[in-house]
Amino acid sequence: MYACTVADKKNKPRLEEFFNNVKTHDWRSLNSFSDWKGDKNNMEAFVVRCASGGVMFVLRNPYELYETDELYLLENISSAEMAEVERLVPSTSWHPGPSVLA
Repeated sequence: MYACTVADKKNKPRLEEFFNNVKTHDWRSLNSFSDWKGDKNNMEAFVVRCASGGVMFVLRNPYELYETDELYLLENISSAEMAEVERLVPSTSWHPGPSVLA
């Protein structure tokens, strides 16, 4: 998880700032969002690295037990921007996924 914030009406200005940072690729400012709450709906931004750069996907993670996560936004990250993202994230935070090669 790269960033997160509470997704409710009380937090609307911060939520707007969160999405603005994603859309404008302000990775440094976005990285400062870490206000996840277990008893609230949350917006979570995740980064996936790949050979050509990466992608950020933003999910709404609902508090309600039987409600599923919802994809809100996908944002491509160029390889140059990915270098900046990697500088902002400790190397111990990257978790490799399973190999898709057979």
